[in-house]
Amino acid sequence: KLPEGILHIVSGESLINDASGLIAFKYAVAATVTGVFSIKSAAIDFIYISIVGFVSGIVIIALILMMENWLYRQGINDVIFSTVLQVTTPFVVYLVTEEFFHASGVIAVVAAGIIFHFYGTAPDRSQPELKLVSEKTWDIIIYTLNGIVFLILGIELPLATTNVIQNNKINTFAALGISFVAWLILLAIRVFWIYTYQAVSSLRSRKIKSLKTKQMPTFKAALLAGLSGVRGAVTMAGVLSIPMTIDGGSPF
Repeated sequence: KLPEGILHIVSGESLINDASGLIAFKYAVAATVTGVFSIKSAAIDFIYISIVGFVSGIVIIALILMMENWLYRQGINDVIFSTVLQVTTPFVVYLVTEEFFHASGVIAVVAAGIIFHFYGTAPDRSQPELKLVSEKTWDIIIYTLNGIVFLILGIELPLATTNVIQNNKINTFAALGISFVAWLILLAIRVFWIYTYQAVSSLRSRKIKSLKTKQMPTFKAALLAGLSGVRGAVTMAGVLSIPMTIDGGSPF
């Protein structure tokens, strides 16, 4: 079980990493398919997609929370209804942002989730039963989605490995070695970055006020956060979305 501090860091940064990573991935695929890439237009689009997505998520969740509060004041506080509303909210936020504003739905959902975390569980309308039902419902959904991810991985992995093993142009052990080295480089960068961040944070906090217990950076914490952050569900979804050919008909 991860320490609580590391768990929060990993969970939070994974949301931002996934959101920004998917946008960058989208432009990389588009540039490869079309053979055209403009750093200026990509930068402008990236800023638009990010900022509008962030604002859209905040506005939509604010409207939904206002509606929920109004319904609660009218005496409509059915637990099942409230749970269904909570479960459908992120999908509504995502679809409205993507379809109407053509911005990042992922960033919108992240922003909405942060706002909901702070303002969505007001003490005057919180019910123990609602909290219990909504938490268990989300647990079921997350468990199901994880199961689907591993099911797809189980279907795809034999096909991918068979193609690599049977391909005379690719050495199987070399391919495995490259994969391991790529993972090792990612891990090293993450551990170094997290350890440095911890060191800078501890120095700043000591300058602001003298701490009785100095929170010095630990390599163990950096290693745990580094290992926990290298996950593959979003990466696998990205890989499965890569087209087979580019505009001219050549292989991607």
